Amino acid sequence: MKSLIGFKAIAEDGKGVSFEGNVYDSKGNVIAQIASLVNGMGSFEFVPKEGETYTARLNRPLEVDKKLFIAISES
Repeated sequence: MKSLIGFKAIAEDGKGVSFEGNVYDSKGNVIAQIASLVNGMGSFEFVPKEGETYTARLNRPLEVDKKLFIAISES
């Protein structure tokens, strides 16, 4: 089932920050591009697969190189 994932990126000062990145499956395939739109908030759609794990890797701004795990819950 297609899922809509919302997110908010915040800096240490608590303010929203702009960023861009990609979401990857466990094999390293890009499954979605992500970018904040307003005040660090945004969303993306994808179809999660049972038993698969996903990570988001932020690549802009360039000084940020973070890898974040995305938790998928069954409902």
